[in-house]
Amino acid sequence: MTELLDEDYTYVIYRPVNPAGMDEDTIDLLIHHGFVNISSSEEEAIYAVDMKAPIVLFRDVEACIKAPFNQNPRIIKAADDAHAKLLRTFNELFPGKLILTFNPRAVYSRIVNMVASENGVPAASDPLKKRGPYMAVPYGKALSDVVIPNTVTKALRTDKYFKNDLSGFTIREYLNYAPLHEQIKTIKSFEKPAILVDDFLHNGQRLNHIAPLIKDAGIDLRKVIVGVLTGRALDTMKEREIPVEGAYFLPNISIWINEHDSYPFFGGDSLELVDDSKEHRTINLMLPYTTLASWAKTIWIRYISIRLPASRMLGTSFAYSSRSTRPSTAAS
Repeated sequence: MTELLDEDYTYVIYRPVNPAGMDEDTIDLLIHHGFVNISSSEEEAIYAVDMKAPIVLFRDVEACIKAPFNQNPRIIKAADDAHAKLLRTFNELFPGKLILTFNPRAVYSRIVNMVASENGVPAASDPLKKRGPYMAVPYGKALSDVVIPNTVTKALRTDKYFKNDLSGFTIREYLNYAPLHEQIKTIKSFEKPAILVDDFLHNGQRLNHIAPLIKDAGIDLRKVIVGVLTGRALDTMKEREIPVEGAYFLPNISIWINEHDSYPFFGGDSLELVDDSKEHRTINLMLPYTTLASWAKTIWIRYISIRLPASRMLGTSFAYSSRSTRPSTAAS
């Protein structure tokens, strides 16, 4: 599908010649990813999907679960059931719209190969420990623990901090890490041009804050390499004269979601600290407490429950804050 999008196809019709192409598993897969039956005949189904502005979903819940829990059959089933429910929710909200699901492991593998190629080194570890002329700088949360083979890798630990009234946010260092300018000084000390790395680039909120700091520090920004690159991001990078490359290219999208951010206790964004408190408070931007079009606004559209049974797995309870329209969590 991503190859078709790259070639500017906007609509797909599925009508296999071989009846085997209409088996139950295949049809379920199509329906889960947005295909609808457009046939007027009850005897012959024809499935189609609109690809002009797909929904992008990173299926990253399993990557957030540590061993040995990520091998527990009950937890795996809970994650699979929640994923299927999330897909059904989007099918109901946007019938006929393509849902692209990305496996983070496959995306990360492509990113590693692209960075290694740019750095002129093999993607497999070199026993002689030769390093390329550039260094990799993962700047988002998704790839903060990824190390590129044969490449000096130093992550920028960043996080998004919402204001307490939820009217906006800032990009700062992750809790308990050095301020961003100090982290960038460390990167500067390696005296290597930097390749910025992340899993996804669309509006570039995090990159817009980080790139000027890197250039002000006198670091040569070699390139930005991401897993999924959109047409909007490509145009923005061209205007700013920043070389950019993506493992997958999507000309246009409607919304994008990291799946773990949709579930309480698994992900989310931070809230600003109150009165120098050390407490790390987070929020999950989830329906109906936020819109699909703009996560910053809180417009009620309909109630949808898509969460994991986290209270049973993690021994916590879920509650709604009476002071805002966002969910809060409380220990049980």
